[in-house]
Amino acid sequence: MRIISKPILSRAAGVPLSLNSSFSRNITRALATGPPKINFNDSETAFKAKSFPALIRGYAVFRTCLVRFLVNNAESMIRQSYIFLGDSITDYTLRKTFFGHFCAGQDTSDMGPTIRMLESAGIGSILDYAAEADIVEDEIRPLTPPEVQ
Repeated sequence: MRIISKPILSRAAGVPLSLNSSFSRNITRALATGPPKINFNDSETAFKAKSFPALIRGYAVFRTCLVRFLVNNAESMIRQSYIFLGDSITDYTLRKTFFGHFCAGQDTSDMGPTIRMLESAGIGSILDYAAEADIVEDEIRPLTPPEVQ
């Protein structure tokens, strides 16, 4: 039996070893000490690591999410933006607003500063690889359990 000393998920996700070893130390420390005692109901604690522009962006993003028309038509509006404004302007705008608020980054070099900022505030990070694809309705088939033989 072969024992793997590094977390498999981190290497599979392409996380550099510097983040990988930091991740391992944090997991070991968290398991030894238990979860941190952070009160997210205390606004000073919850927002102290955020810059003023990041707080304004968050406020604007969440206020925009309250507008039902924008939420219901977001996909169509983004598609139209790609057509009329082009890829560069649309991607830049999304990166600086919604994507920037909800995601740490597009790759490991983008994520590093966010992970370090959260870590300095005593908040851990969970890295998740999101792979998405558009599926044509004809390609969807119901899941059936495998036959028992």
